[in-house]
Amino acid sequence: LRRQVARGVLSYLCNAAISFRLRGIAVAIESRWALSVPEGGGDTHYAVVRGTAANLIVEHSGRTHYVTELTVRPVNGGAGYTAAIGNAIDSLQGAFPGVGIEPFAGDFRITIPHALRTTHEQHFAKVLDRFLGRSDGGELSDNYGRDLVTKYTLLARAAELARRNV
Repeated sequence: LRRQVARGVLSYLCNAAISFRLRGIAVAIESRWALSVPEGGGDTHYAVVRGTAANLIVEHSGRTHYVTELTVRPVNGGAGYTAAIGNAIDSLQGAFPGVGIEPFAGDFRITIPHALRTTHEQHFAKVLDRFLGRSDGGELSDNYGRDLVTKYTLLARAAELARRNV
């Protein structure tokens, strides 16, 4: 590690931020890795997916007591939106019994029963199983390989640039 220490500071290249436009849509991603677990919790995450009718906010942090929350923030709310989101939640009951909705300061918090929640590790295993099933079944898109190469090329280039600037 000696090569990574400058003026008594360890160069810790795990944190990153990138912003770009993809087909005219702004994308920003930031990843921060702490050297220790936050008091009272574990990993945290925060994501905003912006849509034409609503923004979806996913948060898992000390503020949420380290329980993942999903919030729907309407772009233009109103009675019609409230009815539509209520109908959408009702339509999920067959697959996700007990999922609900709770109005919250102009937003809608999606309530998820404990029985439907999974740990990070359980979720990762489900995603992996689904990916392997799609891969084995030939269901991956034609550009999947190119997209994967592009992603890792971008990450490798970013790491190279970051090391130059340390």
